[in-house]
Amino acid sequence: MKKLARTVPGLCFLTILLWPAHAYAVPVPWSDCGSSSDILQVQQADASIWPPVRGQQITLTTKGTVSQTIAAMSGSFTLSYIRQSAPPLHLFSTSWNAIPVGPIPAGPFTLTKTFWVPPFLPAGPYTAQLEEYTPSQQRIFCIDVTVPFK
Repeated sequence: MKKLARTVPGLCFLTILLWPAHAYAVPVPWSDCGSSSDILQVQQADASIWPPVRGQQITLTTKGTVSQTIAAMSGSFTLSYIRQSAPPLHLFSTSWNAIPVGPIPAGPFTLTKTFWVPPFLPAGPYTAQLEEYTPSQQRIFCIDVTVPFK
């Protein structure tokens, strides 16, 4: 599992934004921007604290079901700051191509990640979208999250 977390930047970031399986887990509000034919059907996202607090640690856990083995993925991530009376300010956008990931076998999927929330982010609401594809462009998943950093 440790190797998987190091080799799958998209899934790791999704986990960073979303999920823990501890008794103190707090559901994270997210929406599926994918479809029922996506390879990974995310079913649950929990956090040790929600909303995240700048400069503090958070543990996130994602759970879902993988319909077929995933051997490599490409993806994109966008983070935007939501401003009142103005369009969102796009702070960060990146993409990656055909990163080998494992493979991740078909079946139940759980990934837990603990990280520090950057203290330099301005407090307020952010939107994030993470989308992953196989090398043949079949969508693995797509997630939208609004994160109200404190």
